[in-house]
Amino acid sequence: SSMDENTIRGSAGSLHYDNVARTLRMSDSAWLSEGTTQFTGCDLIYDLNQRRI
Repeated sequence: SSMDENTIRGSAGSLHYDNVARTLRMSDSAWLSEGTTQFTGCDLIYDLNQRRI
């Protein structure tokens, strides 16, 4: 099956969701991919409202 280009996938050792700010903080070997774009780092913060790192 083909993956939708808007599908967002990711992984991290630790996740922290802030419901008020609508952000997801990914720590400890974090990675996030959307289509062919991939981000990796020690600490990533994803903004759920704006759908961006």
